Amino acid sequence: MANPYRGEVPFEFDEETHALRLTLGSLAHLEDALGADGLLTLGKRLGEGHMSARDICLVLSAGFTGIGKPVTAEALARSIPASALERAAIAAATLLAVTFGEGKASRPSPPQAA
Repeated sequence: MANPYRGEVPFEFDEETHALRLTLGSLAHLEDALGADGLLTLGKRLGEGHMSARDICLVLSAGFTGIGKPVTAEALARSIPASALERAAIAAATLLAVTFGEGKASRPSPPQAA
């Protein structure tokens, strides 16, 4: 089960639900793949809501890399049917949101010390 406190996002692939997560290493690979010159550029580019199908596959691939189960963007592109585009796009956007700080308000706050 995906743990939102760890930045995990559930995504079903190959008949199994995976708790995808972006790590610093997977973000570095994503920067390279997209030609971004840093995390701010990467976050801005992908956070504008204009992700291509290639971008979605790259983000999901980075999420798989983050959990130690590398799946290439090409394998995802071949395996995810076009009818699942919305589900894939939502998972990719959610991964970016939890990684770059958006959506934190929807997560419960940790208990405060008394």
